[in-house]
Amino acid sequence: MFGLRCDQVLFIDDVARVVEAARTLGAAFIGHPSSYEHNFQEQLMREAGVRYLVRSLDEVDESLLRALDS
Repeated sequence: MFGLRCDQVLFIDDVARVVEAARTLGAAFIGHPSSYEHNFQEQLMREAGVRYLVRSLDEVDESLLRALDS
């Protein structure tokens, strides 16, 4: 639709299974797990090897994007 390659796309999501989909496509991923008390998504993301987790979307800044892009 937008003419982007998968390596030009960034997924930011709170669901761990999206990590695997992004990885399969070769797309970047930032985890933003919910702070809900009984949420297990952060643990699943860590087990899946997610390198970038944020507590707030405000943490997704130029510095983080540059680190992710490198």
